[in-house]
Amino acid sequence: MSEKTLSKIRGFLLNVLFMIIAFMMSYIMAYEIGYAPLGYEIIEKKEETVLVQSHNLLGLKEEKINFHPADYKEWHIDMLVDRVGYLKQDYLLFFASIFAVPLLIIKELYRGKQKRIVLFAVLFLMVYPTITLMSSLNDIESILAGTY
Repeated sequence: MSEKTLSKIRGFLLNVLFMIIAFMMSYIMAYEIGYAPLGYEIIEKKEETVLVQSHNLLGLKEEKINFHPADYKEWHIDMLVDRVGYLKQDYLLFFASIFAVPLLIIKELYRGKQKRIVLFAVLFLMVYPTITLMSSLNDIESILAGTY
């Protein structure tokens, strides 16, 4: 093989390694540690009520919320449990993008890419996970407030 082909293969494998490291670190944070800044977790679910634990910006437990919907909105309980369950996936993608961005910036600037292209790629990489996470948190807050 030529040196050019080997260098492309090494670059590809380096990108794969960066993404594996980013996903492993984000998996550990989201699932193993359970770090969820501004997030929620279900403490107890009964037929008519759900006890939800909220977290502050640092991911520390803040207050317990006892959610009891109106009789005609009992389906909100199942929806709330589902949304809180999906939060870990949203945090996984969010943390993976946070860990992948610095690695991408360092690698691309080292290769001599233009700063505008790198910044555009970074913004594109961060937009989707941030929007999905904020949308999930807003849905949970509106369900708890009774405005969903």
